[in-house]
Amino acid sequence: MAILSKRAGQPVDPAWFATALAHAQTSYPRIRIDREVARGLLEFLTWQWRQGRTPREAVAMTCASSGRILPTAGTQQPEPKVRPPASAKPGDVFGADEVRAAVKTDARIAKLTEKLADVQQRLSLYPDRIASAGPARRAELENRQTADLDRARALKAQLSQAKEQARQAPPDSWRQVAKPSKARPAPARAAAPPTCPPRNAGCKLGLVGGVCGLPAPLVLASARGTPIPQVTRFCLTSADRLIASHDARRGFARRADYPDDVQEREYERDKREQYKVLTTAQNLIPELIFNGAPGAIDGLPVVTKEGIVLGGNGRTQAVQLHYSQGGHVAKDYLLDNAAQFGFTAEQVSAIPDPVVVRVVQAPDLDAPEFKRAAQELVRLLNVPLTQGLGVRAEALAESRRISNEVLEILSTALESGSSLAEYLSSRSARTFADALRRAGIITDRNAGRHLNPDGTFSEDGKRFAERLLTASLIPNTAILDQLGPGMVATLAAGAPWILSAAAHGEAWDLRKPMLAAAKDLADLLTRDIESVDAYLRQGGLFGKPATDGDPEAQSLLRLLYQVARQPTRFRAFAKRFAALAAQNPINQSSLFETETIRPSDALRRAIEAT
Repeated sequence: MAILSKRAGQPVDPAWFATALAHAQTSYPRIRIDREVARGLLEFLTWQWRQGRTPREAVAMTCASSGRILPTAGTQQPEPKVRPPASAKPGDVFGADEVRAAVKTDARIAKLTEKLADVQQRLSLYPDRIASAGPARRAELENRQTADLDRARALKAQLSQAKEQARQAPPDSWRQVAKPSKARPAPARAAAPPTCPPRNAGCKLGLVGGVCGLPAPLVLASARGTPIPQVTRFCLTSADRLIASHDARRGFARRADYPDDVQEREYERDKREQYKVLTTAQNLIPELIFNGAPGAIDGLPVVTKEGIVLGGNGRTQAVQLHYSQGGHVAKDYLLDNAAQFGFTAEQVSAIPDPVVVRVVQAPDLDAPEFKRAAQELVRLLNVPLTQGLGVRAEALAESRRISNEVLEILSTALESGSSLAEYLSSRSARTFADALRRAGIITDRNAGRHLNPDGTFSEDGKRFAERLLTASLIPNTAILDQLGPGMVATLAAGAPWILSAAAHGEAWDLRKPMLAAAKDLADLLTRDIESVDAYLRQGGLFGKPATDGDPEAQSLLRLLYQVARQPTRFRAFAKRFAALAAQNPINQSSLFETETIRPSDALRRAIEAT
């Protein structure tokens, strides 16, 4: 609304107009869009600009006829305010002469719907805010949450009453835009859907098992703050065909057909995320999902051609749950609004539990580069929601971006023996911060939170760096939660040196055996087992221990069991191991002229010295 009021009565922006003309020329290559043609489009494009449309959206509302570019018919008529016949059911066919004029209750329905959406948005934020608040603030927030829950129930009741009044209102007449000619009646036929401009890159995209329509808008944030347009396309499919990370219809169980380590939220254990999905499904407002918004944090889900959901993961689960519970408002809305995505009502009717998504360019699912590309897309699609992630989940998502350069700088910085806290507090740490920037972990969007004006780490940035390194060492938030804060603090104390050792060669990288050891330790601590040896004999709760057959991992398991809640001892081990790695990297054959040392021997020595 702010855009509309600001642009009202103003001439079209030249940059916007230029982009629109370039889009039009690309879409209609047979028509030379010179000054005369542009003059004919000026009024229409100015109107679209004032409506807040993007140049791509404006051109999508045009068509070519006899060498001219014209607005499509639907854009030239005001949208009638009407209602279906009182007896109409989903899927029924009725004529325009049976349509009833809208009554004042329609405006009340729209207002109540908007108010309910605002309240539900606030309710979705309470769990995170309450979890991070102090006792006094928590009590205040809980009182507000209770009041908003009562307000939501009251609005739902009012909305239901308004809809019932609209349904029972007397059938008024309305003026048809164009009445059919009596002299030349023509058989009714379904309108053909608008076609995708063949030269548009988005028109080359498709969805397995789906029907695809017009190019779709999608703009992602970047590290430098400049929006990054993506090539996407609207596609229509059944909600059941989409592959989200979890299945809300089955207790938020992880889906076996979803790629590992791609999504950042753990719906199977995060009650706050489950609550968001459940409330969205039970109070589905289709306008908030099925719209042409170009952003990634709302609107249509973003999927690969195989149907793997990268953006809108929670919204997808909510729509799937909505349909499974017998809901129909999503389909009803698409039946009435399919044309804006390039589909007909008949196409929507032919698909069970229909949903429109945006298909984005991505490597094939079985390609080696798919996982990395998908992780990067998921991160960008969730950038505005990063603060909504738990701090540990956020650190895990960012830890996947740690580069070899980051590890090498960390390795050099810690060789002097200073602690991570001492290093991060020094001006020397600006080199580390610059490396995190180049890796895309610190960006223009979060630098103000993590860095001081002089480029050194802020207090929040120091805590973030510690969480980042711990998550890189143990990339599993469920295991970290099981281990508890004491053991996590112990791991955090040694994580920088273990990671710095990894910079000296793959054989010095302890992350894989450390993860196996941490997994078995978390299992051991939840059971009544007296020792590591007893645990290894009995086996894990779910079969073989994760360290089975890996001597290094078992040595680390014994070490972690011994130094639990003793961060100083674990730090001493990690520093000793990192020192041995620094003295004998993979490309250097000996520690001294007469002595060579292997990483496994260095691990043994470091443990024995602890």
